[in-house]
Amino acid sequence: MVVIYEREDSGAMLSIPVSARHDAVRSKVLKLCELRTYKRGEIVCREGDRNAPILILSSGTLGGMADDGRGGSVMVAPFFRGRVFNVMGLSPEGPSFTTLALSTANVFVLSHEKGMELKGDIQFEEWCTACVVSNLSHVINFDGALRVTDIDHRIVRMMEACYLQMHERSPEGDYEIEWQLKQQEFSSLLNITRPYLNERLKLLKQKGVLVIENERAIVRPSLLSK
Repeated sequence: MVVIYEREDSGAMLSIPVSARHDAVRSKVLKLCELRTYKRGEIVCREGDRNAPILILSSGTLGGMADDGRGGSVMVAPFFRGRVFNVMGLSPEGPSFTTLALSTANVFVLSHEKGMELKGDIQFEEWCTACVVSNLSHVINFDGALRVTDIDHRIVRMMEACYLQMHERSPEGDYEIEWQLKQQEFSSLLNITRPYLNERLKLLKQKGVLVIENERAIVRPSLLSK
């Protein structure tokens, strides 16, 4: 089911959750996985790796990183607990981005070999397709947030996009979320410099709009325009 959250300020946000009818496939895949722990900064899988595994994030936060064309990298999207991704790794070209641990992360890993053995199973392939579509809907949300010109509104919109990925529903009113992104990663996601982000976060905290402490974020969008 496609859920569209209309917004007056900057367009709609999409959520296309993986249907509960695929739960049996997910359970089957989990039984075939190996649980691995990655430390912050470790690469989970690399762009173009033709033997890349399917990844199911149990805890922590990961980031999809792409080449910025200047010898560095930029974050395409964060991945939060519960996300299933890299199913495109079963394609001959491998993943389209490098996945990096942004915190200590526990990840269920389905090896490329076991994934290939499951190809041809209609239910497995439907589950893979559903995961890809769901993830693309959230990438669209992050891209939409990035297009908001006012930086403070962009920050708040990006927080909402993160909440939507975590919960598959849009927040109503003030809300609180788990937050493990450091300022360096968050500034990359927002396409602004870290010092500028730090400046805006201080002002937003003073207004009570956004407070990030102890890996939790409290967001009060209603205070943004005051």
